[in-house]
Amino acid sequence: MGFTCAFAASADEVEPRKRVLFLSSYHPGFPTFFSQVNGLRKGLAEKGFDEKNLILDIEFLDAKRFAPALQVPMAATILARKFANFPPYDLVITGDDHAFKLAVARQDDLFRGSPVVFLGVNDAKAGLAQNANPRVTGVVEHYSVMETLQMMQRLYPMSGHAVIVSDATEIGDIGAANVRKAAAKMRYSNLEYYSLGEHTFEDLYDHLGELNRDTPVLLLTHYRDMMGTVMQTSDLLAHIRRVYKGALFGAQRHGLGFGLFGGKLVDHESQGLVAGRLGGRILTGEPIASIPVVGESPNVLMADFAEAQRLGFQKRDFHRDTRFINMRKSLLESHGSIITTALVISALQMGIIVVLILNVRRRREAEMAANRSRSEADLANKAKTEFLANMSHELRTPLNSVIGFSDVLIADRVGAINDEKRKEYMHDIRESGIYLLNLLNNILDVSKIEMGRLEISDSDIDVSQALNLCHRLVQERVEASGVHLSLHVPENIPGLHADPTRLKQSLLNLLSNAIKFSEPGDSVTTSAMIDSDGNMRISVTDTGPGISEDEINWVREPFNRGRSSRVAAKEGSGIGLALTASLMESHDGHLDLDSTLGVGTRATLVFPARRVVARRQPRAKIA
Repeated sequence: MGFTCAFAASADEVEPRKRVLFLSSYHPGFPTFFSQVNGLRKGLAEKGFDEKNLILDIEFLDAKRFAPALQVPMAATILARKFANFPPYDLVITGDDHAFKLAVARQDDLFRGSPVVFLGVNDAKAGLAQNANPRVTGVVEHYSVMETLQMMQRLYPMSGHAVIVSDATEIGDIGAANVRKAAAKMRYSNLEYYSLGEHTFEDLYDHLGELNRDTPVLLLTHYRDMMGTVMQTSDLLAHIRRVYKGALFGAQRHGLGFGLFGGKLVDHESQGLVAGRLGGRILTGEPIASIPVVGESPNVLMADFAEAQRLGFQKRDFHRDTRFINMRKSLLESHGSIITTALVISALQMGIIVVLILNVRRRREAEMAANRSRSEADLANKAKTEFLANMSHELRTPLNSVIGFSDVLIADRVGAINDEKRKEYMHDIRESGIYLLNLLNNILDVSKIEMGRLEISDSDIDVSQALNLCHRLVQERVEASGVHLSLHVPENIPGLHADPTRLKQSLLNLLSNAIKFSEPGDSVTTSAMIDSDGNMRISVTDTGPGISEDEINWVREPFNRGRSSRVAAKEGSGIGLALTASLMESHDGHLDLDSTLGVGTRATLVFPARRVVARRQPRAKIA
């Protein structure tokens, strides 16, 4: 009923190793056990007690699988027989309430006066009372129900119903009582208390299966039902997930990764770490009477980001101190290789910073057979190669222009270049710099969106003014290309509540693409309208070559361009459409693409009806 983590010592060791007993209330298969031991080992090692000078024995009461009233006395009898063959321990550490109570009650006879450090004690009153005991200290464990209820209210402010699940164990009764106290302080009145002391697990599955997706559930203790059936946390969560698709909040960390949504959770490794540090202080000679009980449970505000995304939440919806598991690394976090090129032109005092993000590809879970996985890897490598080739061209062309014209101007010491030619060179340098800056901004915007850091500053916009401004900005390019540009906006078009800068950026991306891929004599038309659902649709339609059906989805992905030779001959990074689609999603809208080869393309920004504002309201100007 026990085992030893006997850290090996060297043969020439002089000082005897300290002997420490960890007495667990439960059994090795209990989900908190190894987390507690890992924390203990780290805390003891911080105080200088590692594998060279410490023997850690572990014993189990097994009071979770079997009735404590019978199991604990029987286990104590077996321990007494074992301990009779060994000298007293230098330190006894107890895990959870049953072991704590046994150690305090039998400290003199069973444990022969060894100092006691406890962890995981839910009876906070009994734990704090040990401040009056000169031979016992430790760290209490309590559920952070107030903070978890606050998370539930933050994420589900409009929910008219929430369910609190607990069992009839002592810990379950304490947890449910604490929830009632916290709910009363918060005036959180729409709570339903569901006790497994009065129901079976099958009853629980049936009840949760009747709940809708927007009803949050808080799982406190859930180890044993009214029939005495025992259920591990991971198994229980698997059963619940089959019938209930909403958010499962919890009290303890070990449910994360198995379907638990989050909460301010008891972290058993942190409990062990604190207890290990206290034990280390005692082993170094510090009087245990001078070490007070740690009354604040080291709980952690946590959430499963995969669950959050499944339920439609983003990182910004949570408290800033929340830690996440299963969070995808952002583009920059996954690929830390960033190339920065800077050129300073003294005559224009302009800095051009170019950041090239290498090895940009999203990783998908392998769900196909080995041959399909290899095929997908080949496609990813080909896409990366194409991206690097495109970006190399996009960066070299304007940089060569900047460097070449700068060299010409610097070499002109005798004034052979006339003023008109000099002005032309400086204009080309400036245009190249602006192009590089815009390219960099687009790349950074893609990165911000993937990290969830893109900020949207909404205000009321005059749509007619916005479209006219964007047409003026592309007029010079239109004249050079020979494309016919027109604008059709109803006089009574309503305003739009959106980010003016991002609206301008999205429109210019669509106009630039339409003009770039059109031939002289083709037409590009911008229009705006309100559809039958009240959504605002801003479209850019061209009579260019169009996009094939099998490439529509391809070109919407970051850094992907059309595969035809006609597209390859045109400059471009393949960022514009993907960035525009992401900007529209940030506005709760979307980008529609409708194209036919040889006929043309229509790209439409669709803003939801709730962003359409009455014409009489003031509107922001787009700069």
